[in-house]
Amino acid sequence: MNQAILFNDDLMWCQDTLQTKVTAQSAGILIQVFVSMGYLQRLGLGSTEPAAVLAFCHQVQFDIEEDAQQLIEQEQLNEKNQLFLL
Repeated sequence: MNQAILFNDDLMWCQDTLQTKVTAQSAGILIQVFVSMGYLQRLGLGSTEPAAVLAFCHQVQFDIEEDAQQLIEQEQLNEKNQLFLL
């Protein structure tokens, strides 16, 4: 686990964008990581009900964090310190 990038335990469902969101911290910067339904479906998500999506995200938490970490290290953040796993 990379201690330079810390993922917070604040996973939430965003109804307006139909995505999940979690925050991370890297070098003192707060980063919003948005996870699309398409990304989750490629990992095996079956149901699109918000509770099921959040439960699935907890199951694949380390995959999400690993992919997000790679993109953060590649400086793929937008100007608002947001990252999108599509």
